Amino acid sequence: MRRNRLLCRLALLLATPAVAAWLSTAQAAERSFLEDEVLEVLRDVQDGELAPAAARDRCLLTTGESEDAESLRQVMSTFLEVSGSQAIPAFCSALIDAVAERRLAAEELAALIDGGNHEAEAYAVGRLLREVYMTHNGLLATPVAGGGRP
Repeated sequence: MRRNRLLCRLALLLATPAVAAWLSTAQAAERSFLEDEVLEVLRDVQDGELAPAAARDRCLLTTGESEDAESLRQVMSTFLEVSGSQAIPAFCSALIDAVAERRLAAEELAALIDGGNHEAEAYAVGRLLREVYMTHNGLLATPVAGGGRP
């Protein structure tokens, strides 16, 4: 149990500032337009109402306009081992593909936006990073039925 807590905190310390910044703001109590738009895009992909190609375009547009785009670019460039100019496109592509392939559920990422529950945040960050990495590198991952915790 102590080890799990330590790993959760480590994951939050390493990933939350850059990745969660894309999905949330310092005031997690209220969702912004950007956060709502991101979740809407992911839900639409998940429900089959938005084609992955169109969702990738919206992700690039939304993320590129974010004040935290440079932080995300730096982290994803290293994490996905791509050039800086390809970092956000690679992230968006992997994220959208993971949702479209039902390996990551939009509601799982809501914990990053809603905040308050550190265990849920750590779990969401871990799932997000795992699925983005696995999808980007073409590694097989098992879909999670219903998008919940295994």
